[in-house]
Amino acid sequence: MKLTNAFALEKMTTPYINVVAVKRGNAESAWAQNIVAGYKSETFKAAIRSDRFYDGFTLPDYLK
Repeated sequence: MKLTNAFALEKMTTPYINVVAVKRGNAESAWAQNIVAGYKSETFKAAIRSDRFYDGFTLPDYLK
């Protein structure tokens, strides 16, 4: 079932929308920074915006 066909949708707020989290000691590591860079990249944003699967999903502000 497509999310947009649901009878009702829960109102998702910012703290419960996609979060990238790593252990505090790893926050500055290269691999953690690469994950964040990929998540914030224009390529990722374009892929999410263009995929109709995500219609109806509450997205983080930076993806809107």
